[in-house]
Amino acid sequence: MTEEQAFWQLSVLCDTLLPGYYSTTMYGTLLDQRVFESLVEKTMPILHEHFIKTDIQLSVVSLPWFLSLFINSMPLDKAMRVLDVFFSEGIRVLFQVALAVLRVNGEELLDCHDDGTFIQILKNYFASLDDSAHPNSSNPKMKQVTRFMELFVVSFKEFSVITNQTILDQRAKYKNTVLNGIESFAKRTTIRNLHDVGKLKPEDLGILYDRFNNALFVGQGRVGLGGVQGQGTRMDYETFKSFLSEIATWAHEVEEVSPHSPQNGRTRAPSAVTQGKELPAEHPFMHRLFRRWDREMKGTLSLQDVVRGVAELCTVDLMATIGWFFAVHDRDDDGKLEKDEVLQMSESLLFITRNFVGSSTEVGADTYLSAISGFIHHAFEYAEGHQEKALISGLDVPDNIAANDALNPTKRLYITLPTLRMIILADETLERLFDYVLPSTIVLTPPQVQTTQPGLLRGLFDGLVSEGTRQVGEVRRRIDEVSKEVEEAMRAERDRAMGIQPPPIKRELTREEEEEEIGLGKGVSARDRELLGEAPETKSLNEEGGRMSESSTVIPEVPTRRESNASNRTMTNELIGIPPPNGSS
Repeated sequence: MTEEQAFWQLSVLCDTLLPGYYSTTMYGTLLDQRVFESLVEKTMPILHEHFIKTDIQLSVVSLPWFLSLFINSMPLDKAMRVLDVFFSEGIRVLFQVALAVLRVNGEELLDCHDDGTFIQILKNYFASLDDSAHPNSSNPKMKQVTRFMELFVVSFKEFSVITNQTILDQRAKYKNTVLNGIESFAKRTTIRNLHDVGKLKPEDLGILYDRFNNALFVGQGRVGLGGVQGQGTRMDYETFKSFLSEIATWAHEVEEVSPHSPQNGRTRAPSAVTQGKELPAEHPFMHRLFRRWDREMKGTLSLQDVVRGVAELCTVDLMATIGWFFAVHDRDDDGKLEKDEVLQMSESLLFITRNFVGSSTEVGADTYLSAISGFIHHAFEYAEGHQEKALISGLDVPDNIAANDALNPTKRLYITLPTLRMIILADETLERLFDYVLPSTIVLTPPQVQTTQPGLLRGLFDGLVSEGTRQVGEVRRRIDEVSKEVEEAMRAERDRAMGIQPPPIKRELTREEEEEEIGLGKGVSARDRELLGEAPETKSLNEEGGRMSESSTVIPEVPTRRESNASNRTMTNELIGIPPPNGSS
């Protein structure tokens, strides 16, 4: 075998025959263990019941069989024989051989009552595969039958009903159960190892864990599957925006759809209600928040970083929230906010409050706009500063600009954290915002449960398919209607050319009314009988006695297909000048 052939053999083994066996979560191994236990329960119920009563874990011995393909359990030459058949016949061979091992040693296994004895019995059996299966037999040929030969006979004779399709069906049956178990265990372990969770409750941590992984693995797989190859467990900026838009009311934008915009090839009516699609918002404040959470300066966020950041946002503490907001905008961590940083802070406040709706108990975006305008004014009014040398020598600053410290380029203004607190506490609207409104904008709700697998975009695809099916059905129905109208028009034109009077127009009856009126059998309508050109007096099958009875209803007589064809041929002959045959009119 060449190096390339060995590579593709390994690829088929890991991706096709044993999918998920050697992934980060080893979900394939756990899934096949569940399948194997179900097969043991169906084929050897007494032994399975004994394992349950004695609390013997079947996976203690079966897990190494499947992981190593019996190489670590059987002698190497015997394991190679199993591998030969495995690559030839498929995955069913592993299950058949494993079931046969339990069947051959069934009597001894029924006498064991602990895992240690269980392991020792099978260990002794594998060591004696070269021994005769019938050492006391008087037949020399029987003595030559080894226990390994007996194992293969039992495997492919008694368990021949197990096919590769059986294994695939069982895998599909238990896949979600196994993945849910893996994900539940991973969730408990991860949450248990979190620290710096602030005042978040355990249920809040569970919601953050689910939201984090939903944003990380959206459209790429499940956590139990280990995600996709090359996909880590850290979130980049784009994923961070999607995550934050799910928990923060100010972190998403609504993309409005015009009432007159075409959808599905149709133009909506002017009275239609304008709908919107929520998209992650893009703003410099989002970048600052991402850098604030990324304390290790890796350019990505771990679950621990996200939990710590959300805990800061959710903290209902006026002074702590003001200090956090100050630190987010202090780029160089010098404890001072300069002119541009103060303006950036005001832009962040406008971004957060842009969608606030006023009510009897809360103020709206307009009130916050007025408060933020006052914040800028007071920030420069109470700012500290000192004179700096102009960057451009000989720069002549006008007197009206030099008198304004906020506009004077030679004056370096800044505010400190105590000054910021004083300005915010002096405004009731801003004080309310930092006290409880801003923390309340973080809403931790469980993500929507996906009812279809695999993947989180399955609902979108199902919607597209259903909409496409509906459109195709509508187009097909319209085509059928047009075809029917054209066919009826052609038939009427042909009848007029042949001098045939059209039948009287009657109200179209339902199928049940037609059958009841003319006594037809099920599945045959009056229109079908007319096309077939049957006699006016139609016979129907008597449902009670199975006899044929005369129908009392007379169908309007329509020329049969043979008569119509003969008439058409006569007209054609007359048109081209061919005399009619003898005896015909």
